[in-house]
Amino acid sequence: MSALLSPPSLLASLNQFYRRNGIHSLDFRCDWKEACRAAAGERFTGPKASLVGRQYELGVLPRILFLSLDSGKASQDPEDRTPEAVRAGEEQNPATGRHKGQHWYQTDEFALIVLSRFQPDLTIDDAGAYTARVNAAKCCANRKGNRKAPRILFGNCQQYLANELQLLDPAIIVTQANEAWEAMSLLSGVCLTNGDYGHVGVCAANEHPILWLHTYHPSCFGRYWPQRKACGDWELYADVVKNSFDGTSPHPIRIREAVATLISR
Repeated sequence: MSALLSPPSLLASLNQFYRRNGIHSLDFRCDWKEACRAAAGERFTGPKASLVGRQYELGVLPRILFLSLDSGKASQDPEDRTPEAVRAGEEQNPATGRHKGQHWYQTDEFALIVLSRFQPDLTIDDAGAYTARVNAAKCCANRKGNRKAPRILFGNCQQYLANELQLLDPAIIVTQANEAWEAMSLLSGVCLTNGDYGHVGVCAANEHPILWLHTYHPSCFGRYWPQRKACGDWELYADVVKNSFDGTSPHPIRIREAVATLISR
């Protein structure tokens, strides 16, 4: 009988994790709820689930997870912020319908450039399904112009982040902005490079290495675009990823060899 049982889906596991910790949009009882609400102000909305793409869940290609800031803006309706609703919203909003300078278009394009090394016929509209997107702050201040939330929201969410990243089990983590970078200390992230092209490092979860790439946030135009140019429109990062992997998993020795090649350029 046990052979017929399958493990729960990532969405089911994510729902369970959020409810267990009181950070589910439909069951919001986090200990820091009122402190964050007071800091964020009247536009505050409760937790929004991470995006887990359908193809990311299958793991046919290397799992690439983007760790970013707060969501910038979020629906007042908790039903719109569940794992299922977040996935459905992404699937109904393909990348080609977005402005090319928009944060998530740039994110999907980064994923496309990297994952095309493993599946050359991938398109920009396919790429999002192979990614997970996690916000370092689950709740949202909904500030005008999608400005960054108060730091207290990031600090209070750190206690949940390491376990969520382990649950999502990525092969690659791409951090976007300083708050995401700081969160990598939770996974004992070690930066191996620090150059004009950006930062490449390694961390670990679930007893396997994770390749760690860092970029500036796409909304930080004065730093993001020069970094992208220095990285050859992200082709340097794509080289590091391809050369670090054995199948769909990174290998520690290959990571260091790929980084050494990057530094020598």
